[in-house]
Amino acid sequence: MALCSSAPAAAGSMEASQFTNLVADGKIDDAMVMTAKPVTREDVEKLAEDLKTWGKPGPFTAPPGSIPVITPDEKGASMTYKGTVKFENAVKKYSFTLTVPSGVAPAKAKQPAYPKEPLKNSGAKITAFKFE
Repeated sequence: MALCSSAPAAAGSMEASQFTNLVADGKIDDAMVMTAKPVTREDVEKLAEDLKTWGKPGPFTAPPGSIPVITPDEKGASMTYKGTVKFENAVKKYSFTLTVPSGVAPAKAKQPAYPKEPLKNSGAKITAFKFE
């Protein structure tokens, strides 16, 4: 489960955690459901290769009081979440951008960090991710 100190950061960290766990488990197709352009299958497969070295991800955390950087435009809004995740063999900083199309509200119900199936109908898609 994602551990975060603020509600906005928790939402992005939860999606980041779920996506990364799917990739770590080799469920590339399920992870791809959570993405939109410009993220490509090649990007996700590269992450899967990196995860073989880093190991399973632990909790995704965000700095105390952190809030996402929100970038609205005519197509919707993008929110960039940043924090740290401890893998079995590495600690990495992460950055995930979630994009919500205009007229689509994200799901308000609390969802588990790693449900059996990818989140559906949330409206938010991962349009960028980075670990460093």
